[in-house]
Amino acid sequence: QNSWYQLNLGENLVTDKSYTVNVGSNNLSQGSYELTIGENNKNYKNKAAEIGTGLWNWNDNSLVIGKYNVRYADSVLEIAYGTSDSNRKTIFRVDSSGGVWYAGELHQMS
Repeated sequence: QNSWYQLNLGENLVTDKSYTVNVGSNNLSQGSYELTIGENNKNYKNKAAEIGTGLWNWNDNSLVIGKYNVRYADSVLEIAYGTSDSNRKTIFRVDSSGGVWYAGELHQMS
């Protein structure tokens, strides 16, 4: 560990900067003030979080949840539901200008 205030709980966890929590297995956290929970996740930015499996987070001040997301350069929120590293899918996202993107149909709940 290269910095201060890191909490790693699990196996094969890499945490490079300060004020990070990394829980699970095979996670990589390279920014500061991060939360990474799950397995095979990669967090490259600051003040970011991901919770799930096989997630990539490339944006500061963002949250990614689910499994196997597609990388978008301007997302602040992503919900992913891919099936594998070779079949990534983001089903909902909010970009940094407030735009909302979704996959599938929009239905009203009764």
